Amino acid sequence: MFRPIKTYFLILILLISLAGSGISQTTSSPYSIFGLGSLESNSAGPYEAMGGTGIAYLSGRSINFMNPASYSGLDSLLSVFETGVFGKYTMFSTSRETQSLVNSNLKYVMMGFRLTPWLATSFGFHPYSSIGYNISVQAPLEGSILEYLKTYTGEGGVNQVYLGGSVRLIKNLSVGFNAAYLFGNITHSESSSAYPYYLEDVTYVSNFDFNYGLNYQLTIQKLNFNLGLIYGRSKNLKTKNVTTIQTENETEILKSRNYKYSIPGNFGAGLAIRKDFFTAGFDYERSSWKDVKFTNND
Repeated sequence: MFRPIKTYFLILILLISLAGSGISQTTSSPYSIFGLGSLESNSAGPYEAMGGTGIAYLSGRSINFMNPASYSGLDSLLSVFETGVFGKYTMFSTSRETQSLVNSNLKYVMMGFRLTPWLATSFGFHPYSSIGYNISVQAPLEGSILEYLKTYTGEGGVNQVYLGGSVRLIKNLSVGFNAAYLFGNITHSESSSAYPYYLEDVTYVSNFDFNYGLNYQLTIQKLNFNLGLIYGRSKNLKTKNVTTIQTENETEILKSRNYKYSIPGNFGAGLAIRKDFFTAGFDYERSSWKDVKFTNND
């Protein structure tokens, strides 16, 4: 048993290393210019196929990252190694123009297995947010009626490496936790083909994040019900921001400072119903993003 787990672990580390360089760039959206960018779904493939629900589902042959208490449902005879890829087609339109874009990338790398009859674990790599946009506008030339083309671009995002565990307290009740390390960079830049300059603003973010889950099972008249609860506290991220300008002759650091970036607390509840091959689920989740402030919101 230990040799296959060791092999899977080495493969997992390799894929995480390869994914870390490119997995952040998973979107092409002008809305990702704000804050930490566009938030990524926590669902694995089978749960995306259920409309993104998953808070109440137990892991079986697939890892349910949404609720760490679900790991207790992993098959005791299997070590689950799971990777996910995605493709997305998006069409943007204004009153005058239409543009379509295609994005695809490695989505996640995860592994999970049962250590004892009452203890299971999972670890892996999963994106938290993504930034990707390219916007060109006509800007006025100061002191004249002329205009020139200015381009704003953004890339990067926040990734997370996690380790989770689930404990079965009694026959039908499990609790769990995910401990994740968030890291990444948020890059916004400005340039123009008419003038030789490149202005780049990069914010490096990192910190640990913890979230918790609960899953309870019961059977009523041959229907199997699962109730899931999740909770995570708000967290301030450690940041370092550097603004640099490049011209034909030199590169100069304009600013180097710390910004305030944070992620809000969240809680959610889910209900799943199973009978034979039929499964249905309902999720409710809330995150108070309106209470989060970014000091670089200009």
